Amino acid sequence: MNSEFHISSFIVQAKPEHLEALLETLKTLTGVEIHQTSPEGKIVLTLECNNTGEISDITTAIGQMKGVLSCNMVFHQIEQEPANEHHNTNSLTLERG
Repeated sequence: MNSEFHISSFIVQAKPEHLEALLETLKTLTGVEIHQTSPEGKIVLTLECNNTGEISDITTAIGQMKGVLSCNMVFHQIEQEPANEHHNTNSLTLERG
């Protein structure tokens, strides 16, 4: 049996005066990784989770955070993985020849 793993990216537009506090809050969300920010309040982030319900819940939560003007999905991909494998974003294997 395969399980799904969802990878999505978002552009969040926030009020610049709320940017620092918002970034600290976003860093606490499971599966969220911040990739780029701008002083004008633009945030590029990715979300890794197990189903579309989680995507919906997290993006709704982000949209309701203080200072957020918008949270828009840019990309979404579904990966299939065997049920006995777990996605680990903290490990990297390099082969040397």
